[in-house]
This record gives sequence, C-alpha cells and structure tokens, in this order.
Amino acid sequence: MFPWQAPALEPVLDELDAWRGLLDGRAALPRSWAGRLRRDLEADAVAASTSREGIPVTVEEVRQILAVARR
Repeated sequence: MFPWQAPALEPVLDELDAWRGLLDGRAALPRSWAGRLRRDLEADAVAASTSREGIPVTVEEVRQILAVARR
C-alpha cells in the first residue's frame, strides 16, 4: 500500500478493526477444538509443502503419519 492510498482504505480498515474487536471479545476456543484445528492445519500445510516438492501425498496420509509419529 502506498501512502497516498491510505485515506481511501480507512473505512475498510475501520470496519475490519471493528470486526476484530467483536471476534476477539468472544470466548476462547475450547482446548479440544483448538488442538484439532491445529492438527488439521498442520497436516494441510505439510501435505501442501510435500506436494510442492514433487511428492504427492494427501492430507489424510499426512494425518496418519503424524498420528503415528506422536505416539
């Protein structure tokens, strides 16, 4: 973003700040959900990274590998 573009974006940024305040004010995610969400995001990231390196792997395969590795 260039300095001369900032005034045009102020209304949008103000709205985003308002939404962030509303969402941050809500209760935290339960630990079980946060853990599951973290594991799902980790599996997705590993699958994407591995696929970019030329090794095709599904997210489900990564989940299984990570589950065994955590035992």
